[in-house]
Amino acid sequence: MGNCIPKSKRGSKSPAPASAPASTMIIKLYGAESCPIAARIRIALLYKNSSFQFIPSESPILRFPTLLCGSQSISGSDDLILRYIDSRFPGSPSLGLTGNGNEHSSVAAELGAVVALQHRSIERHLEGVEGWAADTNGGGGGGGRRSSAQKRYAELVEVMLEHAQMEERFLFPLLERAAEDQGLCGVRYGEHARELPMMNGIKEDMKSVMAMEPKAPCYKEAMLNLSQRLKTFQKHCKDHFQKEERELLPLLNTAERFGNEEGEETERWLDEVIDLMETTHSRLFLFFMSGLLPNEAMKYIQLLCKSIKDQKQLLMLLQSLITSLERKHSTSTNYAIPL
Repeated sequence: MGNCIPKSKRGSKSPAPASAPASTMIIKLYGAESCPIAARIRIALLYKNSSFQFIPSESPILRFPTLLCGSQSISGSDDLILRYIDSRFPGSPSLGLTGNGNEHSSVAAELGAVVALQHRSIERHLEGVEGWAADTNGGGGGGGRRSSAQKRYAELVEVMLEHAQMEERFLFPLLERAAEDQGLCGVRYGEHARELPMMNGIKEDMKSVMAMEPKAPCYKEAMLNLSQRLKTFQKHCKDHFQKEERELLPLLNTAERFGNEEGEETERWLDEVIDLMETTHSRLFLFFMSGLLPNEAMKYIQLLCKSIKDQKQLLMLLQSLITSLERKHSTSTNYAIPL
C-alpha cells in the first residue's frame, strides 16, 4: 500500500500479547492524521467495537503509528499492528490479502478479491431491499422505510451498472485472452444485457408503489408484484456472480501470466479496475462499504490503499468511513446500514 511511514526492522515479528483483557485496557493510538496507515488502524479498532483515543501527532520523532494498550506499546508496520489487534480483540480478522506473512500477493488474487467483494456488497444490499418488499407485502415495513428502500435501490443500481461496465470494459477482454472457451465471457455479456431491463422494471415498479397510499386498492397487488420481481432478480444476480467467480475469476492467474510474458504492466490492472468505478469510490463509497462485513471491508480498504495513488482522495475516503463508524460505534456493533 502507499505507506507514508518507512519500513523498520521493528516490524519483522509480532509483539507478545498483553496479559490484561482488551476490554479493561486504556487504548490510545498516536499517528499522523495525514497517514493512511493510521487511518486503517483506526478503522480496524472501530470494526472491533473497541473504545480508544486517537491522538494526532505529526512529530518527526514518531516515525510509526504507535498503539498503546495498557502498559504495552506497539509501533511498526501496519500489518504488525493489525496482527496485534487481531490477537487482542475479538471479532473478524483485520488483515487482508497480505495478512499471512507474505509481503506481496499476486495481481490475480487482488483482482479476484475486488470483484468478489463487490459482488458481496451488491448481494447484501439487494437482499435488504428484497427483504423490505417481502416484509411490506406481509403487512409490515411501512413508514419511512419506503423512501429508504427506494433510495437504497437507486444507489444500488448505480453501483451495479458501474460494476458491469468495469467488467465489460476491462475484465472480460482481459479474460477472453486466457479462456479456452471463448464463449464464457460472451455468456456473461448476455446476462448483463438481460439485467438492465430487469433493474429498470423494478425501479419503475418502486416509483409506482411509492406514489400509492398503503390503503389504496391496488397497493397490495403492486407490492406483491414488486416483491416477486425483486426475489427473481436477487436469484438471477446470485447465480450470475457464482458463475463468474467459479468460471471466470480463476482465469485471472492465466491472464496475469500471459500479461507478464507479453511485457504488460500487470501491476497496474488493479488501479484500472478501481479507477473505472469512480462513483463507487467517491459519492457512493459509504453505501458500498456498508454492504461488507468487517473483515471484508478491511480487505477492500487494503486494496484501495494499494491502488489509489492520490493520497488526498484516499484519506477523504478513509476519513468518511471513520466518521461513519464512530457515529455508529456508540449505538450498535452492526455496521451494515439497515433499511
